[in-house]
Amino acid sequence: MSKDFINQYAKALFEVAPDLKTKANYLNELRTVEKSIFSNPEVAQFFKSSEINSEIKTKSLEKALPSNGISNNVRNTLNIIIERNKIEFLPKIVWAYQGLNDEANGVVRGVVKSSHVLEEAQRKSMVEKIESVLNKKVILDYVIDAKLIGGLKAQVGSYTFDDTFETHLKKMKDQINRREH
Repeated sequence: MSKDFINQYAKALFEVAPDLKTKANYLNELRTVEKSIFSNPEVAQFFKSSEINSEIKTKSLEKALPSNGISNNVRNTLNIIIERNKIEFLPKIVWAYQGLNDEANGVVRGVVKSSHVLEEAQRKSMVEKIESVLNKKVILDYVIDAKLIGGLKAQVGSYTFDDTFETHLKKMKDQINRREH
């Protein structure tokens, strides 16, 4: 499946939302449906199966969705995805939609890897520093990386912030090598 195809679904739904609040609501609705389908392997297999008629899948989804919790535009998008037997791409469509929503809201996401759990004050300070550099709202996920001896490494958008012990040692080694030559 081409990335363009996935982006087309996300962009089409994003563009029919009249305002940022609705766009954010659509994202939450997509996440809810994605979780409902893919958190249970048997349900996911049902929707992925090419042996089950798309009409049966669509009716099953309609019965499973709360009548007042999912907008018509999201329902219609999901129905098209099911009719075209592309439900396995829903997580990628949700991810692409989230990217559009983040961009519209001036948000950039990233991952911070550290050798230990960071305290809340450290997390807040890191977000503030990165936001000041990028001049955007930053949302970070935190991961423990046992390979790191100390320090942390943040990948935010196309930027890398590296304050690991390994990087400091490498810089020291490079400085020593330059002095020797």
